[in-house]
Amino acid sequence: MVGVASCGPVNPSCADFALFGKFSDFYPIARTYMEQGETGGNCAATAISVGQTVNGTVDTGDCKARVRGISYLSDRYSFSGTAGQRVAILQTSSAIDTYLYLVGPDLTVVAEDDDGGGGTNSRIPSGSGFFILPATGTYFVEATSFSPNNTGNYTLSFSGPSTTRTLTASSSNPDTGVGITVTPNDNNGQGNGSTQFTRIYFQGTAVMLTAPSAQGNNNFKKWTLDGADYSTSLNATVTMDADHQMVAVYACPATMTASRTSDPIGTAALLYRFRDEVLTKTDRGRFYIQAFYQSAPELIRLLSSDPRTNGNLLLQSAALLERYKPLIQSMVDHRATIVSLADVANVNAVMNAYERQGSPQLRAIINQLKLDMANTQVQAQFGITIAR
Repeated sequence: MVGVASCGPVNPSCADFALFGKFSDFYPIARTYMEQGETGGNCAATAISVGQTVNGTVDTGDCKARVRGISYLSDRYSFSGTAGQRVAILQTSSAIDTYLYLVGPDLTVVAEDDDGGGGTNSRIPSGSGFFILPATGTYFVEATSFSPNNTGNYTLSFSGPSTTRTLTASSSNPDTGVGITVTPNDNNGQGNGSTQFTRIYFQGTAVMLTAPSAQGNNNFKKWTLDGADYSTSLNATVTMDADHQMVAVYACPATMTASRTSDPIGTAALLYRFRDEVLTKTDRGRFYIQAFYQSAPELIRLLSSDPRTNGNLLLQSAALLERYKPLIQSMVDHRATIVSLADVANVNAVMNAYERQGSPQLRAIINQLKLDMANTQVQAQFGITIAR
C-alpha cells in the first residue's frame, strides 16, 4: 500500500511511502527514501554502530512511519551488517509506548517488537539474547510508537556481543597451504585464508568453513573440531561459543590402509615405490594410477564408513596388504613373482566387497582389474606367473 503525506514542514515534493512488511515491489524508490529522506524534511536515516546509544524524539517534525503506516511518527537509523552477525536493539521511553522494526537489505521486515524490552519498551529480539542477521548488507531500524501520532523522547541502544572468540583453521596432510573458504568475514573483515590462519568473531557467531575436495594427491577425509572427529562434509559450521580449532584432514586411500599394518611407514614407502617404479612403466599401469586417484574420494569414504555396514573394509584391506607385501616387494625388485590361485581368490574377495558398495564408475574399474588379473599378457607386463 502506498500513501502520500507531508513530511516535516509542508513540502509538495515530499512523497512518503508507507509500506507494510514487503518493500521489494517499490525497491528503488523505497531504498532512496529509507537512506536519504525527502528534501526539506527530517527523514534521513542516521547511521549507527554496535555499542552506540542515541537519544531521540518522535514529534510532528518527523517523517511518517515507513513500515507502520502514515498515522505513526518515526525516526530511522541504518547500519551495515553481515550474515550471522548477532545484534540487539532496545528502545525505551517514559513518554510513549514504543515500537521497533528492523528492515533487511532486501527491504523486507525481518523483525519487529512492541513490549519485549519490559513494560512498554521495545527490544529486538524480545526479552534477551541477540538477533542473528540473515544476510549481508544495509539494515534499517524504524523507531516509532504503538499508538498513532504519539510524540515524546526515547533512547535507542544498539549492541552486540562483547566477548570475542578465536577460530583457528588448520590442515593435515598437508599441514599448510590449503585454501579454506570462510563465511562470514570476521570482526576485522578477514575471510578466506590459507592454512594455518586465525579469525576473530563475537561470541555465538556461526561460521562455515569449506575445504577443497583434494590437495595434491590427497583427498579430503574429514573435519576435526578441537581434536575430535566433527564432519565428513566439505562444508562444516561451527558456533563460536569458545575458542575453537578446525582441522581439514586429507588422506590417501593407500596410506590409510598402510596405517593399519605392522609397519605403516615402511608399507606406505613400498606402495609409493610400486607406483613409481612399476606402474608408471606401462600403459596399463598408468591407467591404474589414473583410476586410483579418480576414485580416491570414494575409496576414502568407503574406508572411513561405519565398519558395521561396510564389512570393515579398512581392516580387510590392511590384512590383504600385510599378507601380500612380499609379492609387492618382489615386483618392485623386478623379480619373477609367483601367485597362487588362492592368492587371486583372496584379492578378488576384497575387490568384491568394494564392488558391492561402490558406484557404477568404481565397479567398472574393479571389473577391469579382474579381467586384467586373468589376462596372461597383462601378467607378463608385471612379471607375474599364476601357478595353477
